[in-house]
Amino acid sequence: IWMFYKKDAAEKSTNIQTLVAENGSRTRTILPDGSTVWLNAGSHISFNQNFTGKTREVSLDGEAYFDVVKQPQRPFIVHVSGYDIRVLGTAFNVKSYPTDKTIETTLLRGLVQVTKQGNSNEKPIFIHPNEKLIVDKIAANNEVNLPYNNKPVAAAASKDFIIKNLDTTQTEKEKIETAWVYNRLEFKGDNFEELAKKLERWYNVTIVFEDDQVKQLSFYGSFETETVQQAFVALKAASRFDYSINNQTIIVSSINKNK
Repeated sequence: IWMFYKKDAAEKSTNIQTLVAENGSRTRTILPDGSTVWLNAGSHISFNQNFTGKTREVSLDGEAYFDVVKQPQRPFIVHVSGYDIRVLGTAFNVKSYPTDKTIETTLLRGLVQVTKQGNSNEKPIFIHPNEKLIVDKIAANNEVNLPYNNKPVAAAASKDFIIKNLDTTQTEKEKIETAWVYNRLEFKGDNFEELAKKLERWYNVTIVFEDDQVKQLSFYGSFETETVQQAFVALKAASRFDYSINNQTIIVSSINKNK
């Protein structure tokens, strides 16, 4: 029995496939069911490469855009930071990096059901096209991904989320939530500390702040083909700060008032 169990466990582990987009890169992949997934920089997903069973399940750490093939009898479920996102045939974006305090799910088309793992007593959240759900990560009370065991999806607490309406006059390419899929890093009112996290993933660099004051500077703009050097020239033109670049490390500080 022990030998059979070990063999079975080994076979299951070899069926789990992981896709990774390193910092400084973005990837596009076709999943076994024909669905398409784009991974943003610093992200990875894992899934059973056979996609067998009554559901199609993936676990996400980071940010991904999914265009899911509709299979009514086999729901597609994304496990992310203590929550499950369940769909049939849908295009949606999910953002949940380890340092993020929230989980963001943006729906472009279809219908999405978001539920909390391990709590079946509360109603699920439904998202409609051109809506963005923002869920408090702390409310999940469970930061680990579920295994591929086809368990029923649980429910999420309504007090822990907000739903925002997106601008319906904007195309998918123009929306800030999906700009990265079109190779554009966009930011609207991000303080420097928030923007630094995006820049680190986008350019595969490390940004170090020498003081807290400079972290509060806010920025609006976007980068597409700019190098990291060009990006910082543009940022400095928009706000006052000092910086130095040494290989992949960027030191940022407030401007000395005596200068």
